[in-house]
Amino acid sequence: MGTTLLKCFHRALTLSTILVFVANISSVSSQELDSASTSIPELEEPSFSKIIIVPFETRMYFSNIDGALSKNSGNSPEEIKGAFRFNLQHSLFAEIKTKTSLGTISLLSSENEELQEDLLNLHAAIGYNYKEIPVEPDTTRPTVKKSLYDIKDKLKTWKKKEEPKAPTTDITSGELTARSSDGLEKFMATMILDQEAFSAIGSKYEADLFLFINQIDIRTAAINQNEIWNAKDEREIKVHFSILNKQGVEVYASAFKSRFTSQMNEIDDIINSSIQNISAQIANQTPKKTSTKAQIKKTDSDQLMMKEQNILGK
Repeated sequence: MGTTLLKCFHRALTLSTILVFVANISSVSSQELDSASTSIPELEEPSFSKIIIVPFETRMYFSNIDGALSKNSGNSPEEIKGAFRFNLQHSLFAEIKTKTSLGTISLLSSENEELQEDLLNLHAAIGYNYKEIPVEPDTTRPTVKKSLYDIKDKLKTWKKKEEPKAPTTDITSGELTARSSDGLEKFMATMILDQEAFSAIGSKYEADLFLFINQIDIRTAAINQNEIWNAKDEREIKVHFSILNKQGVEVYASAFKSRFTSQMNEIDDIINSSIQNISAQIANQTPKKTSTKAQIKKTDSDQLMMKEQNILGK
């Protein structure tokens, strides 16, 4: 009996020792984690101050209405292409500078040989690939019932599993338009092939962002049966673009469209309506000029110094 009690005592003592040891480890681990968590540096938000706008390559222009535009204006197809290229670039420059406050650089120049060379080097450093056009969130739906709408959408799109199909392509007016197996429209996006050459251009101009205009399509717009009955004949401009940061990482990319009547054959009218509209949409998706916390702290310090020295006046 005495031996049994002694064994129980030893077991209880051993168990209590283990519990104390575990408690000490937990306490130390908790303290170490608390200490580690306070020592982790706070990450800075990305800072943007300057953007380079890169015009589309002339081979990436597709149009099936240039004949009508040429007949009306007397300009050659090359002159029409040049007009759209220049005016799209000019419109983007103005819209982005106004809406984002970013320092804005355009690489399109007919006189500056250095800019022309940098543009050629940058186009040589990139390639293109098709991506599905991103679906913008539907802000018209009630917020409270949004989950119910999402469930209904999923129920509508549920189908029996099928073998995956290869992406299909359509050739329309010289443009190769890729579509995924489920029919979703794609656009032309930028991919970096030569990171060193890309980074060299960014460093040269101290740019944080690049806006690549990848492709432009001008064509007779696709119409439905109702539009046919109403004799509605429209044309459409589609601009493919990519916004990349200085590391070559995509910030935003898509394609925006704008329609105009088939009776509009004046290039200036098309530019003033559709091109301006698309430029404004792209500018809305471009990050605005920002400052890092270090920059804000320095600005506050400078403001205080100027106030103390009465530099700003009373």
